[in-house]
Parts: sequence; C-alpha cells; structure tokens
Amino acid sequence: MNYDEDSFVPKDLYRPFYCFDPVQTYSKKGGSLFVLPNGQCGKTLTQDTWALFLTGQSAFERLTDGDVVLKEKFNEGYKSFFESISELHAVIIRMGLDGKLRLEDKTTSSSVDVLSLSLPQIIYTYWDMHSKHAIKSPLDKDMRELFRELFLFHALWEVDNALIALDLGAEGAVIASIEAANALSNAIAIESGNIGEQKIRSEIGLRAAIARHAQDPKQIAKSKIKEHWMHWQEDKSTYQGKAAFARDMLDAYEALVSSKVIENWCREWESGRSKK
Repeated sequence: MNYDEDSFVPKDLYRPFYCFDPVQTYSKKGGSLFVLPNGQCGKTLTQDTWALFLTGQSAFERLTDGDVVLKEKFNEGYKSFFESISELHAVIIRMGLDGKLRLEDKTTSSSVDVLSLSLPQIIYTYWDMHSKHAIKSPLDKDMRELFRELFLFHALWEVDNALIALDLGAEGAVIASIEAANALSNAIAIESGNIGEQKIRSEIGLRAAIARHAQDPKQIAKSKIKEHWMHWQEDKSTYQGKAAFARDMLDAYEALVSSKVIENWCREWESGRSKK
C-alpha cells in the first residue's frame, strides 16, 4: 500500500512559549520568578505556581544537563520536539489505517480516531507501543534518549499551558499541571532504567491521555461532526462544499469557534478515507 507521506504529517503543530521563556527563567541560578518571553519578570509566585516553577526547572535542567545553553540552541531543540511529534503521529496514522493499531477509550469502549490525537496522546501511544516489548528487548540508547527528551519538552509545554489557563481564568490549569508533573516523572523513570516502571507508567499514561482527550467538548463535537460528514459523503447534494458544511456545523455545536478547523477535519477524513 502506498502513502503520500505529507498527508499524514500534521501541519503547523509548532507553537512558541506564550507565558514564560524557559531559558531566561531557568538559566539564572537562584531565580524564583517566571520570566516572560519579552524579558520582563512575571508575577510573584503563589503556592500553585511555585510547584509549576519547580517542575519546569527540573525538566529544563535535565534537558540541558545543568549546562549554560543559548536561547537559539534551546529553541532549535524545541522545534525538533514538534517535528518528532509530527513524525510519530504519521507512523501511528499509517498503522491505524493499515489495521495494525487500534486505540480504545476503556471508559466508553469506543475507538479513538488516530487522525485527531492530541500531543500527549501521540507521545504516550508511541511510548506504550515500545514499552510493551521492552521486557524482552530493552529500548536502545537512542530510543531512550528520544522519549526522555520528548517528555522533558512536554513537561515545559504543559507548564506553559497551565500558566495560560491561569492567566485567562480558564479551566485546564490543574490538568496541565498534573500532565507536566507526569511528563517529568516519565523522563525520570526512563533515566532510571527501570523497565517495569516505564511499562506501567506508559500504560497508565496512555489510558489517562485518551480518557481526558475524549472528555474534551471539542473532541465530542468532532466525533458527532464526523458522523454528519459521513452522511454527507453518501449524499453530496446536502452541501455545496466544505465551507457550507463547516458553517452549518459551527452553528450546531457551541464548543467550536472556527469553521476553518472544521474544514481541516474534513480534509483529514478525506485523506484517511482515500488511503484505505
């Protein structure tokens, strides 16, 4: 079976740090404040943000081995993090479409669309796939280092997510904080070389990531919209095109705010269908 590799690589996955700059925040020894991307110091830490600060600090120091690192060098690594996530997602999608991988939400016994995996799900899915075979054939040094770096960057990414939620007064700060701590713990487990612990953490992490993602109102809406899309494919006269379909779905589901996102989903589903 032939695939168009580009069609399976998520586009525009990269995003900068919005609420803090890891290099400016953690390069100065003894610092105790988040430094904003513009170089200004953030607000005085509270009990909650202090825990976030320490999680990010530990992740950053492990990424840099405690050495001084230039901002440009760190940003290169951060961009490579997103590139790796995209590549892993492409592998997972191909396996899913070939019938070699099926993800299931254990709480609902429903299958998970591999095209719509979140960043944590992509990491945990790939890690779980490798951890299942780690007892018989331990991960080689390069693979261990890959997962270690993925989880450390993931921890910093979740710290930023938590700060964003706190700034906006939105939900999600607690979950992002837990995700950051879990990602850091996963990296530490990999560093320890304890294969059994790594396997357990990968299984628990995957189940939790799938369950949280499935409860996201946007993902619930996406699942229902896909059903409408499938009906539309059976009767193309219903809508004149993706834009009309997206506008109708946007009116029907309050959790969504962008018709462009819905149009992108349509392209994903079309790509997946054509490659089966």
